[in-house]
Amino acid sequence: MKTQPSLLETVSKFNTEEMCVRHFEKIRWPKGLRCVRCDSDKARRMTGEAAKRFLYWCPDCRYQYTVTVGTIFHDSKIPLIKWFLAIYMICSERKESLRFN
Repeated sequence: MKTQPSLLETVSKFNTEEMCVRHFEKIRWPKGLRCVRCDSDKARRMTGEAAKRFLYWCPDCRYQYTVTVGTIFHDSKIPLIKWFLAIYMICSERKESLRFN
């Protein structure tokens, strides 16, 4: 049985926004980056200033997007690093304390 990582392990694994984005990429596109609009496998990460915002671009349909587009994180102003920590805390909470009265 696999044990859950500790809070310290989770924080060290996802301690930058870039680490969170790269992990989310692996979850979202396990077979490699794809365009969210046309499903092209030619989609690429943008470079320069756009790379700081973690933008992607598809040369086939010319669509620009982020890893969060079309997900529950879309249009959120909260960084993924905070989302990941919140998800960890909710998932690691004991079931007894999550009961609603």
